[in-house]
Formats: sequence, C-alpha cells, structure tokens
Amino acid sequence: MKPGNLPLPEADDEVTALIATLHETERRLEELTGGQVDTVSSGSGQPFMLRRAQAEMRNSEAARQATILNALPAHIALLDAGGEIVSVNESWRQFATDNFFQSPRFGLGMNYLEVCDRAAGAGSTEASQAADGIRAVLAGAKEFALEYPCHSPTEKRWFLMTVTPLVTAAVRGAVVMHLNITERRRAEDTRHATKKRLRDLIDGLGPSMMVGLMTPEGILVEANAPALAAVGLKLEDVLGKPLVESRWFAFSAATQQQLRDAIARAVRGETSRYDMQIRGTNDEVIDVDFALNPVRDESGKIVFLVPSGNVITERKLAETAMRESNEKFHQLAENISDAFWIRSPDMREVQYVSPAFEKIWGRSVASLIANPHQWVDFILAEDRERVQLAFNALTHGASGLDIEYRIKRPDGAVRWVRVRGFLVRNAADQVIRHIGIVSDITDRKQAETELRWKTAFLEAQVASSIDGMLVVDQHGKKTLQNQRMTDLFSIPPAIAASTNDEQQLRWVAEATKNPVQFSAKVAYLNSHPNEISRDEIELKSGATFDRYSSPVVGADGIYYGRIWTFRDITGLKRSMEALRASEQRFKALFDQAAVGVVQADAVTGRFVQANQRYCEIVGYSHAELEQLTFSEITHPDDLGRTLEMTERVKAGVIREYSQEKRYVRKDRSEVWINVTVSAMWLPPQAPDYFLVIVQDITGRKRLDEHLLQTQKMEALGQFSGGVAHDFNNILATISGYTELSKMILPDNPEVLGHLDSVLKASGRAADLVKQILTFSRHEPQERRTIQLRPVVEESIQLLRATIPSTIAFETSLATDAPTVFANANQIHQVLMNLGVNAWHAMQERPGRLQIKLENWVVDEAQVVAEPRLRPGRYARVSVSDTGCGMDAATRRRIFEPFFTTKPPGQGTGLGLSVVHGIMDGHDGAITVDSRPGQGTVFHLWFPAHTGEAAVVVIDGDPTPRGNGEAVLVVDDEELLASMLQKALTLLNYAVEFTTSPVTALALVRSEPQRFELVLSDQTMPGMTGLVLASQLREIRPDLPVILMTGFSTSLAPARLEAAGVRQVLSKPLTVQLLGIAVHAALSARRQN
Repeated sequence: MKPGNLPLPEADDEVTALIATLHETERRLEELTGGQVDTVSSGSGQPFMLRRAQAEMRNSEAARQATILNALPAHIALLDAGGEIVSVNESWRQFATDNFFQSPRFGLGMNYLEVCDRAAGAGSTEASQAADGIRAVLAGAKEFALEYPCHSPTEKRWFLMTVTPLVTAAVRGAVVMHLNITERRRAEDTRHATKKRLRDLIDGLGPSMMVGLMTPEGILVEANAPALAAVGLKLEDVLGKPLVESRWFAFSAATQQQLRDAIARAVRGETSRYDMQIRGTNDEVIDVDFALNPVRDESGKIVFLVPSGNVITERKLAETAMRESNEKFHQLAENISDAFWIRSPDMREVQYVSPAFEKIWGRSVASLIANPHQWVDFILAEDRERVQLAFNALTHGASGLDIEYRIKRPDGAVRWVRVRGFLVRNAADQVIRHIGIVSDITDRKQAETELRWKTAFLEAQVASSIDGMLVVDQHGKKTLQNQRMTDLFSIPPAIAASTNDEQQLRWVAEATKNPVQFSAKVAYLNSHPNEISRDEIELKSGATFDRYSSPVVGADGIYYGRIWTFRDITGLKRSMEALRASEQRFKALFDQAAVGVVQADAVTGRFVQANQRYCEIVGYSHAELEQLTFSEITHPDDLGRTLEMTERVKAGVIREYSQEKRYVRKDRSEVWINVTVSAMWLPPQAPDYFLVIVQDITGRKRLDEHLLQTQKMEALGQFSGGVAHDFNNILATISGYTELSKMILPDNPEVLGHLDSVLKASGRAADLVKQILTFSRHEPQERRTIQLRPVVEESIQLLRATIPSTIAFETSLATDAPTVFANANQIHQVLMNLGVNAWHAMQERPGRLQIKLENWVVDEAQVVAEPRLRPGRYARVSVSDTGCGMDAATRRRIFEPFFTTKPPGQGTGLGLSVVHGIMDGHDGAITVDSRPGQGTVFHLWFPAHTGEAAVVVIDGDPTPRGNGEAVLVVDDEELLASMLQKALTLLNYAVEFTTSPVTALALVRSEPQRFELVLSDQTMPGMTGLVLASQLREIRPDLPVILMTGFSTSLAPARLEAAGVRQVLSKPLTVQLLGIAVHAALSARRQN
C-alpha cells in the first residue's frame, strides 16, 4: 500500500491526539527525525475564521442592502453596463485609504475595465483576466471568480474576486467583490504542509524505525513503508490485519505474547517499552527498542494505539565497541608517558586527565580537577603570557594548539613540556570538548642545547683547522666548507658561496693533474657510504694534497653524509723526496726550516735530532736536547693530553695529530706552540720515530693579552672622559674671567697682552682636552658636506714634504668629483697613512707614488665583486705605488689589528685597521689590489652626498647684545656660574644664577613668565640639564633652553628636540660664542 492511500483520521481531535502521542516519543525519535513536528490542520482544511464570516453573512441577509454592503468585510464596487464604478462600500474605501489610493472619491466615476487594461508589470496578467471576466458577466454570463495575490510591502496577501450580474429597474451592470482570503490560503498551505510533513515524517524514519497506528483491538491501520520493506513486506501485507500476526512477531510465541500483554496495558492507558528481537528479510535476528502508546480523543477515550520500534542492533554493537574502546583508551592513556587531558568547551572544567600528569607536573590529578586553572600558576613567569594567549586562541576557535613552555614542579625542578590541543566537534560543527597531550620534552631540550653547543664547537674547529674541510650530506650536497678549503684550491668567492656544487666540483677537479680521475673518485665514494679513503692528489700548480674522506654515521647507524679533508703536504713530500735523494739536502732543509722540526724516539720519547729553529724555540742546544724527552719540556698542564694523543698514534688509531700547547724553555719561560706529530713507520710494524713539526704561536697568544690591555685602555678612556669634563669646567672659568677682564679693563697693551697669553694657554689646554676625548673615543668626529679635492691637495703637499725626492709623485684630481659627507681631518689621516705606507713599501728605492681622485659609478656587477659597496655614485680616491707588493696571505690580514710586515719597532700594526674603521665610519669602503713585485693600489670609496658646505663663523664678527632679557644660569660650579652671569650682564641681559637644578625648577614653577631663557650645565648632581629642560618644558613649553657640556655622549638630537633644547655649547666657550647662541635662541623664540 502506498503512503498516499494511508487512511488519516478526519477529525481535528484525532489528529491532535496522534500528534500528542508522537511528541511523547520524540525523544526516542530525535536521532532519526532531526527535529520536531510543528503543527497539523484538520482533515477538512477549512479555517474557522472563514466559517464565522460566512455565518455572519447568512445572519445579516435580512438587513438592508446598504447596511449589508458596508457590514461585509469584502471590498465591493457596483459597475454600470460600461464598466464605470458607480458605488463602493465602506470596506472598499477603507482598503483604498490603507493602501494610499490617491483618488479623492475612492475610484467613483473611474472605468474599472480601463484600469485593468492599463495595468503593467507585476499583476498585469491577473488584471487582464479580471477585465475579461467582467466583460463576460456584463455580456450575460452568470458569474466570474478569480483568486489572485496582492502583496503589500509588509505582508503577503491573497484575494478572491467575484463578479455577478446587477439587474434592477434603474441600473444594469455588475457587482465586483474582493474578499481577503489570506487566512484561508495560509490555513490551506498549513494543512497541506502538515499532511506532507506527517507523511514525510513517517516514511522518512527509514527502515530502522517502525511507526504505525492500530485500533485498540490490535488491527494495524497505518505503518511506514521503509520499515516494512526492510523485512520484505508491503503496506497491503499488514494493513487491516492484527499486528501480532505480522512477520515481525509471528516467528516466536513469546514475542507474540509480549505484544498481547502490551496491547492489554495500552487499552488500560499504560505505555509499554521493552527490547525485543524480530526476524529480518533473510531471517536474521534484529534487536529492536519497541514501544506502544495509547491515543485518546477529547473525551479521554482510547481510540488508537501507536506502536513504534527502533532498530538498535547497531547501537548494541556500538555499545559493545564503545566499552571495548573505552577499555583500550584507559589502558593506553594510563600507561603512556605522555599525559592526556579532556576539557569542556569553555576550558573551565577538566573532564579527564591521565595519571602521567602526576609524573610530569609532580602534582595530583585530583588537585587539577578540583582547581582547573591552577596549572597556570606553575608555568614560569617568562612563558605564562604566551601560553595563556595560545589557550585563549584555542577557546575562541583556533583549529589547534602546539606550544612548548617551562613549568616548575613542587620540588623546584624546572621541566620543559610540549602541549598539543585539538577541538572535538559534533555533527552540527559545534565544539563539544577540547582534548590534548602533554609531553615532557626536557631531555629533548637538553639534547638540543648540547647539539647547538657541539655544532658551534665543531664549526669553530672546522674554521680554525689547518686542513681544508668539506662536509656533504647523504646526497653529496655541500653543507659545510671552511676558508682553508677555499684557499687551498683558490676557489673564487662567488663559486664558494654558490649553491651550485657541480660548479665548485669542476673548479677543484680542473685544478688537479687528473680531473677525470678526481671526479670519478668523488662519485664512487658518494655512492659507497661505507668506504673510507685516504690518498694523495697532485695539482697542476705542483702542490700535493693529502686527501682523506670518511662517512659520517650517527649513533643510530644512519648515514648522514661524508667529510673530506685536504692538507697541503707539498712541503712534506718534497722534504721526504729530498731525504731519499740526498741526506745532505735533507739536512739543509731540516736545519733551515722556518718551523721547528724534530725526530723523536717513539718508545722512549727522547729527541733524536732537531733543527735549529726548534732549538731557538725551546732554548736548548742540539746536544742538550739529545739528553731530554718531549715530556720533560712540555708544560705539566698540557702533558696529559700530549701523552694520550701520542699513545693513539702509536696504537695506530690515528696517523697524526695537531695540538696547541706550551713548552717550558731552558730559561723556564713558557712558549706557546702548535705541534703536529706524525708517526714514521712501515705498517704493520709499530712506529719507530715521531716526526714533530712545531710552530711558535706565542705572538698570537700575546694578542689575547693585548686585547685585555685594550680593555684596560677603554677603562682609562672612561676615566679620561670624566677628567676632561671637570677640566673643561675649570678652563671655562679661567677663559671666561679672562675675557671679562679684557672687556672691562682700560686699553692697556701690556695687560691685554698678558690676558691674550692666558687665553692662548687656555685654548691649548682645550685642544689637549679634545685630543684626550678623541683618544678615549668619547668625542665624536663631526662630519659635514665637503669637496674632497682641497683635502687631497693639502695631503699631497704634506706628503711631498715628508717623502724623499727619490719617490716621484703623479696626481690626477678630477674636478667633477661629487661632494661627500666626511670629516676632513680623518680623510687627511687616511691619506697620510696610505702615503707613508707606500713609501715604506718601495723600501727607499726610487719609485712612483700616484694619487687619483675620480667620479665613479658603481654598478651591480661591481657590487657582486665587492659586497661592501652599493650601486650608485662615489668619489673614489686611489693611492698606488711601485713597491714590493703583497701575496694573497698578506692581503687577507692587512686590516687585522696589530698585524704588520715591518721589522720590530717600526710599526704598531694599527695603521690600516684605523683606516678601515674610518672608512666604515664614513659609510664607505676600502679595497686593495696587489701582487708580489707589482706594487699595490688602495681604493677609497666615499658615497656621494648632496648638500652645501656649512657656513663658518669668523672670530672677528661682532658679538650681538641683548635688550635686558631675563636669563637664568644653572651650573653646579659656582665660579663658572658667576662668570657666566657677569659675561651676560656685560652683554646687556638681566641675569640670575643658581648652582642647583632643583632650585632653578622651583623658580620657574613659581613664576613661569619670569625668565625668557635658561642656560644650564648638562652634568650636575641630582639632575642632568636634559632632565631639567624636559621638566621646564612641562611648565612652560615656549621657554628656550641652552645646554653646556664639558663631556657627554648621550645627547641625541631627538631627545634634545623633545626637551626643548635649542642648542648645545661645548666647554670652554668664548663670550662671543655665548652671546651668539643666546641671541639666536631668543630671536628664534620671538619669531615663533
């Protein structure tokens, strides 16, 4: 039987009873229906309001026609035979008013047919149909009816239009009536929708849910088709028959008796619910949650029974699976080392946490559940805010959480943890819980720290190794390469820095005598991870390298790559060849070697022979050394390591080793050496002798001591800066009172001469202070926009006067060189240093010194070759000579502090490092090009700078005077403050002074308009001048402040401007400079 043929009760109370019963079971049906049944309508589908309106019309038929027309809710208009409106009722007029109809007579006199014919847009179709119907009735038709929509801006409405003939003695026409049927339409739509929803509901329950309707006698009158189909039945198989005899129940007498008992209870008004088993299509047993509910009419009589069954086979299986899953979950969560937690969606409740929490945090699970937010207090303060932000983001919708932070356990131990959090959502995409895993990663963090240290240590070892070293990964790609490797094969920097490994491999291979063999060996070893190789290769240059390659295998046995080392053994090879060719030649080479060379007995450790250089290093003669062992001259603190490495060589574990250690010389002084010890043997025999190569590195070690001395000099510089400050205050007082004396004394040439002498001495003292500050690096070197040509010309003149006439000068100074932002004194220092170095490089022989000034544009290609430059315009100064030149090793070190090629006592090794620092300070660069025997050229690169040179104030300019303006002088040196008061008074200012910045602040606060300018020292007890200026500006923003300083390094322009400081004057200062500064500050204030 199809669902459309299901008999539904016609009475409203019956439908209502059915809905009530369905609501009682909606909790069980919720999973299957996905919602609730909203409403139903009666079987008749007739809205009650329409029936009342009809009744009202029938009761009012006896009234007069006018009263009837106005009483009816319909909008009525009477038309004459031509379609003109001759009368309307009250409802018509009210509708016209409510809908803003503009006609003052509500349409009277208008032709209804013409209005309909003119209609356009929405509703035009219904208007045309209405016009046709009216014409038909006017032509003799009995009636016309039309339902149409007429929606307002606020609601949807439907109307029924009826047209009937109007025939009276006086008028012949038609009656047009519009009745609002919106409620009826809505009721009909609701009734149809309800019936459809009921049918969809019943059939939509699916095969796993059976719902039906049966009589109190147990006869089934309705059922959902999908449930029947699930057991191989159709509607016609069960409708009209006892449910107890259906396939569901007939297979078991016990099951049938259960149903009969349930029907008996339902007839008494009781509800039954129990689990049962039925037979499926293939006779399989299906578990069902069965219920039987009575349905009563309005009088309380039970008229129907509603059986319902929900297939719970899957639920039963799911419950079993859930129990097993929960058991597995608890076994897993409670036995893993990581802590597992579950929290509520708002994170306020801890629903579960595994026991591992107690091991990690050192706190009980119960304490966390009791106080879910207390765990935040155990996070280290440095990490707490970051962690809280991450958890807040998870609470507000972030997809997940993965964060590492530190916690503090009750025993004070700090542990690292990693927390990963996830959102769990239901089918409606709502967050129903948060879950997370906490892992103790302390060991991993410690391992990472150790790995970083080891990596840094390894990189330092690689960088300082005397061997060329190259490390590749498991794919043969370069991961690490030291500078020594680049130098050994003269690899261009661009190729060494490139990620194109094939390009470097070709370069290195082409440097060897057999490139094909070299490349083949590399390919072979890369494809054989377990191979260790050591051999020698010869270069086209004649050099011989020791090549060693070994796989890098971790403790886990995984192959991570390969390490290659190349050692230049050219000298050693030649020595060995010379030894084989001629003992005498070997002896000469042995004795004349630049490094110490020793042959020692491998068993006793005694010296067999040593060259002269070794004797010089240790201070013993050859005869004395033959009576000693290397242990006797090794420093006790280094002996243990030496013996350990020697034993490893003797055991054949390693072939040689290098070590930095100390020897104790014959005079008991210490000397630092770099020693390389190699075994002299013929395998498989034990080594007979050791070959020891010793290099004196005491000088390098002393450099470390020199660095310490440099730090002491820095401390001395700080001290000199403080002394300079106090000394400047004294000089300011002396020079100031001297100038005042010149201003107030009569014109006495002898006295004025003495005073000028005092001023000159003060000036020399001031210059000395500047030199002290420059030396201590506390006095910044002022830069300004200048033309280089005059500076270069002046430097050339000084060089001509310094360098002997055997050196020819050549100059070429461009007139179009750009202006630069520089310090002329420092440029002069750079040129003098380079010029004198060039003279020394020519070793006082006749030569040529050339100086050029050029306008130069640096392009991208030149930037690649010299990364310190940037594209753009430069003024380039070149200093070249025809001297001895430098090799590559010297060129690499010339800018190192204390490196010099000059004999002891003829150079400090600081000249070129100072030049390099000056060029860096000018945002420029210095480059060098030199080859042995071909001379040297230095290029100085100064970036072009736009701007005009600063205007210099001439000392002879008149000192401007004041007009009685009030000035407050603040300086903790009373003599200096008094002198400034007198000087400014002579310049026609009204001056007060105080030695306390606190007092000065109180004076201005009490009378903000009392002073027009404040002249303050910067360095004062209790408050600096800059702080005083800032607080004065808060009181009176327009009050100008001038600061005076004998020494300061922290007066940044931005801070000065923010504090309202107009100018900073350096002590000692002249009365003229003081007058100019005060006058300028007051003038600027008046202009503003």
